[in-house]
Amino acid sequence: MLLSTVLLSFVTAALAAPLSEQQLDDFYTRLVRWNGCSAGQKAAIKAGWESIWPIQQYYLDNNVDFNSAAAMEYFGPPANIQSYQARIQEAIKQHATIQPGWTDWFAWRLHVRCDDPRGVCDLCGNKGPWAYTTQQDEQSGLARINFCPRYFNSPSIQDQIAHGKSADTNTKANMDTYAFSQGWVWYHELMHIDWATKGTNWETHVTDIKFVMKDDEGTSMVYPATGPMNNKILARNSKMPGFHTSRNADSFTSFALSRYVESQIGVYPHLPYAPFRKIRPTGLTEANGGQDFDIQSDGTVYYNASSPDTAQVSSTCFVDDETSGDSVEIDKFLTEDQYPADYRSQWEQWVADLGGSTGDSDSKPNDFQPLPKDKQPSCSGTNLNANFPSSWATTDGRASAGQLLYNMRDQACQGKCENIKGLPGNSGNPSPQGYFAAARQSDTGCEYAVKIAADKELYFYVTNDGQNCYDATERMINTCINDRKNDAGWINGPNYGEFYQVGVRALNGAGSHHGGFPDDKNNHLGYRQVACQRTDNGKSDLWYGFRVEITDWDDGNYGRTIRDHAKKCGLLSKWKYEDEPSFAFADGRKADKYASWRLPLLIGDRCGEKAIEAALGLQSGSVTCKRGEWTEVAMF
Repeated sequence: MLLSTVLLSFVTAALAAPLSEQQLDDFYTRLVRWNGCSAGQKAAIKAGWESIWPIQQYYLDNNVDFNSAAAMEYFGPPANIQSYQARIQEAIKQHATIQPGWTDWFAWRLHVRCDDPRGVCDLCGNKGPWAYTTQQDEQSGLARINFCPRYFNSPSIQDQIAHGKSADTNTKANMDTYAFSQGWVWYHELMHIDWATKGTNWETHVTDIKFVMKDDEGTSMVYPATGPMNNKILARNSKMPGFHTSRNADSFTSFALSRYVESQIGVYPHLPYAPFRKIRPTGLTEANGGQDFDIQSDGTVYYNASSPDTAQVSSTCFVDDETSGDSVEIDKFLTEDQYPADYRSQWEQWVADLGGSTGDSDSKPNDFQPLPKDKQPSCSGTNLNANFPSSWATTDGRASAGQLLYNMRDQACQGKCENIKGLPGNSGNPSPQGYFAAARQSDTGCEYAVKIAADKELYFYVTNDGQNCYDATERMINTCINDRKNDAGWINGPNYGEFYQVGVRALNGAGSHHGGFPDDKNNHLGYRQVACQRTDNGKSDLWYGFRVEITDWDDGNYGRTIRDHAKKCGLLSKWKYEDEPSFAFADGRKADKYASWRLPLLIGDRCGEKAIEAALGLQSGSVTCKRGEWTEVAMF
């Protein structure tokens, strides 16, 4: 039976029965103190609480269906969370008693505040917290929720549902449409209160979990597991998903409210897509979560650094539960075979229903769309070092980064993934000489990487050959690398799974698909390297001595460009420009030439270093010449 049938069975369940005015008045006496709350704020707080009573009543009458799509997407697949199901069930049942459908009303009191005792409501302006909770207020000794201005500016669940019912499919089926209402905030904050969930220790206390993910540039980012997409990411974690989701307040909130929304709009709000792999549905943008991740066949995952921030709540603007919940590293997602066949089938159908396709669908040749002429690349990452080498030595002469990328383009866009013009050897992944690697990506794609320094590689990644490959990579190379001097550029093509990226990254860095380059530091393409040292003794010498070691540089005039700039400092003596007999840089590469000279003591500040910078075209301030100590110029 398809999951759509299973899910729609939820709508037949009875929710809470209507309450009399006297019952409501009596029940609201459970909320006490109301520090700093106006009459209007009191009304909004009561309305938000009342809006979740039907949801709570349902879970008083029914157990959690762990085979439902909502449970799998927000807690994890049944087999992987089996040992945590009892705890999840217990917490939801107990939480459901905090409403009038439960007879033991008088067992608790809840302190309500609007005066912000922690002083965090204004954190990040209007992007700060909606509310925050403590187990014991300093004044009353009771569990307490403080409601911030952002709560009072939030919509009601009912307004969100009314909007979703009349909206287009992408909006109607998207849980983001129904997130962060006043009811959402109430459900979330109550989950933190131990007597409301039967939390007894750190393993059962429901807190706010954060997760750490590396992006495809190797940078680790921290995200709160808050909001539909981030909750789905937490549940996809391959490491004990149930341990984390059973202790994360927003996982419970997303689950409970998604099932309630389903009962109101008639379909399960399955967007944003719980990530399995890259998806390219036609016309889908924000509704699709798949483009944000690079997910490999074994589940290894990186967040796409060029995508919009995954977090719906910034980690810098997030106010933790008072216990400051755990952080869990996510480097692998659960693989598709760990989910029931019904769910996988339904997931594929959701993609198809919205005009998309997955890796299992075949695309026809005449369905392949050309890259739009106005499609511009996204240039991301950081700016290249101002001293970034202008060229490298190849068997065909010197080549810039752009020229090397064009040489890779000439091969990859023809569907070839073996050789690069000007570099010895063939693929070998990497080549026997260690200068480059080539790794076939599916039938028509290729990743090239060239070792341009001891710890850096220039890379070129395409999923498709043909004209789109030529057009996309030309735009990236010219705009991002040659013009803007960024260390990465990428373009999503108009067809399923079509992606192009070029850039500079750490050797064998995050996101690379090729075999690892060997750890032989000096076996890289040659580029200009510079090191400087002062040779005077600083005591009895009446002059400053300079010695500069250089490789892969030739002014065609016996180094006189350096001499001419140094002469501007004052009377120059003892000039030499000769072959270097022994000096080697830190990566083991031998210097080609050295230049040395003397200048009088009365030269201007850093005049010797400035002469080297001017002669070699280096960034101002990047050359340092220390007495008796070699200092290399940073080029990356």
